[in-house]
Amino acid sequence: MGKFEKLRVVAILALITIILLPFDSWKTSALGANFVPSSPSFQWFPAVSGNRIVWVDNRAGNLDIYLYDLSTNKEMAVCTNSADQYMPKIYGDRVVWMDKRAMSGKEEKWDIYMFDLKTGQEIPICTSPGSHKSPSIWKDYIVWQDERNGNADIYLYDLNKGEERPISLSPGNQMYPSIDGDRIVWLDGRENFNFTDIYMYDLTLEKEIPVWVHNPNKPEAAGVPDIFGDKIVWSLNHEDGTAALYMYTIPTKQTSIIVREEGSRTNRSCIYWPRIWGNWIVYTLYKDGIRQVNVFDLNTGEKFIPSKSVTGQDAPAIWGNLLVWQDKVGTLERIAWMELSPIGAQSGQSAPFFDIAEHWSYPYVLALYQRGIVKGLDDGTFRPDSFLTRAQFATLLASSFSLQPGESRSFPDVSPDAWYAQAVQVCAQSGWMIGFEDGRFYPDDKITKAQAIVALSRAAGLEKKEGNLPFSDTEGHWSEPFLKAFFLSDPPFVESRLFRYFSRGENFEPNQFITRGQVSLFLASLLRLPLSP
Repeated sequence: MGKFEKLRVVAILALITIILLPFDSWKTSALGANFVPSSPSFQWFPAVSGNRIVWVDNRAGNLDIYLYDLSTNKEMAVCTNSADQYMPKIYGDRVVWMDKRAMSGKEEKWDIYMFDLKTGQEIPICTSPGSHKSPSIWKDYIVWQDERNGNADIYLYDLNKGEERPISLSPGNQMYPSIDGDRIVWLDGRENFNFTDIYMYDLTLEKEIPVWVHNPNKPEAAGVPDIFGDKIVWSLNHEDGTAALYMYTIPTKQTSIIVREEGSRTNRSCIYWPRIWGNWIVYTLYKDGIRQVNVFDLNTGEKFIPSKSVTGQDAPAIWGNLLVWQDKVGTLERIAWMELSPIGAQSGQSAPFFDIAEHWSYPYVLALYQRGIVKGLDDGTFRPDSFLTRAQFATLLASSFSLQPGESRSFPDVSPDAWYAQAVQVCAQSGWMIGFEDGRFYPDDKITKAQAIVALSRAAGLEKKEGNLPFSDTEGHWSEPFLKAFFLSDPPFVESRLFRYFSRGENFEPNQFITRGQVSLFLASLLRLPLSP
């Protein structure tokens, strides 16, 4: 990293530090907020997963990681090593943070550590040369900003495989990653370190995608991004003092401005640390001399202040409808929390998952959910634009159709103890999914549109049809007879007006992976399930 870039990093961190400093002129704290147990010193940077809140705590004179469980009303120390621990994140039973215990001398040295709440074990994730910062976690994946190569890159550790690998080694600096599902987003300075952009990496497609790149004729620096499902959010604070909250929708590749805040060069408005969950976007707004946590509801298109304060709030995080943030109380920063009104109650929707109320697949997902066919993921979401594995699809089939008698079959890559083993056995014995020529099932591979339609056609016992498919890229494809059985049925299972949700123009793209929303459309249509308006 060059001298100028080092100065730039210092400037960014200094700005963040200034934002977090107490403002003694502010006298009162947030109204209507709950607080985690008090500490004699500062509490910073909260994160939340389920009913658990973690944060940075300075009660011992250095930075430690603490946790509060709302379901038990108990606090616990996650890490109280004598060195500093900073910027924790939590997902389920796992807490990750950046840790300074290996630092010696003046050279900065942060590492990535994890604590497993289920086993009570602390695990070093990355202690290689260089500094490692700003971790983020989703299930078995941990990502962070890695400086082992002299500049900041993005690295990933797979807890399931026990493997580390680089995600982005581009020139310049890649910073502040966030991960959700198979997608990672970060702040990117490859074009010009002064004017950062937003990039994404799709682990399923093994592809890096630029999300937002600044206009060279109007250079601007994007703020730290966040991702949930198919939506990415970040902020832009303009030189003229105005600020904006941006959102990128992955399936449509559309960028939109969600919030605009007026300001001037002498009275600036700034938006920091946006976080998204389902249809909630939370962020810090600095305006008219005060920091305030704001919420934007994508269902209603409205923004509101959940807990008014004249003392200052910052660093919000959200999980479901549980909002947490740091709040100025007296001369100290405390960790506050509150439950937002359920999304369904605000929008009039009855969506069983946080992230489908406004999605095109809503009626099909709801129809399957009401019959117990789909249950969503363990974090309360459905993720309609995520891809399915073959194991997940086999589970859907097994719960939707009756077992047909046939020869029992086993696969060397399907453990009898796997959660999907019984479903795979049902699908194999019924002849719906028969595996590959090498005798394997490949349960963790993503399933393609062609493979899904073939399995659905077999499970439903559809008869072969004559005629031409309404697609230009399926002639001669191995799945063509089954695609004809499905799409040429009379009456049709899927109306032509719905083709836009799973095809690209006249192309069906049979070898492309299928999404959870698309499978819901095909399955609910095949079962002729009644749809809610």
